[in-house]
Amino acid sequence: MEKVYKKGGINKEDFAIDLENTSIVLAPLIPWNIAALIPTTTMMVSPYGYIPYAYFLFLIPLLNLLTLKKKKYKIVTLSK
Repeated sequence: MEKVYKKGGINKEDFAIDLENTSIVLAPLIPWNIAALIPTTTMMVSPYGYIPYAYFLFLIPLLNLLTLKKKKYKIVTLSK
C-alpha cells in the first residue's frame, strides 16, 4: 500500500495513522482475534464481556475522522 499512498500524494504520517486505525486499533474488537483472546483469557473474562469497556477502540478512528483536515488527494488506481 505504500506505493499507492506515495502515488496518491499522501504523506507518511497519514499512512501510519491509517495503518493504526485498521490493523492495530480495530483488531481487538474481534473477540476470537489473538489481540482480544489473550487479555480476556488472562483476566478470566468472557470473550464478549470486555467490548463495552473497549470504547477507546471505537473512539480513536472516529476522532481521527472528525478531526481530519480537508485534504485533496488524487484518486489512484492499482493498474499501471
